[in-house]
Amino acid sequence: MKVVSGKARERLLYLISPIALIAIWQVLLMLGIGDRRFIPAPSDIAQRFVKLVASGELAWHVGVTLYRVALGYVIGAVPAVAIGLLMAMFKPVRIFFDPLIAALFPIPKIALMPLLLLAFGSATPRRSPWSRSRYSFP
Repeated sequence: MKVVSGKARERLLYLISPIALIAIWQVLLMLGIGDRRFIPAPSDIAQRFVKLVASGELAWHVGVTLYRVALGYVIGAVPAVAIGLLMAMFKPVRIFFDPLIAALFPIPKIALMPLLLLAFGSATPRRSPWSRSRYSFP
């Protein structure tokens, strides 16, 4: 009988644990424990995934999301880099922007979300200010 090494056992557990969790999740929902409206079964999720891929709807939504991410990055990074370069080259610009950046930098970016939602709303075309804030401050 071959003994499995400690490292191989760890790798096996890393592989088995998520599979076991998904299997337990599926079995519990099949036994009626839980409501499929709120917690869909893994098989329901897989069926819906296949349906979205086959119809092309998933590719469309992924494309729209990547477009929004890229747009937010460009809209946020270009002015941030420009201001950073101007701050490095001209002392008056640095004196003007430094207090603002120093005040906003330590604030967690997720804490700015409610303020951005109040200022710009949550409609689809207005999501870019949130993207901009994520890329303007590292």
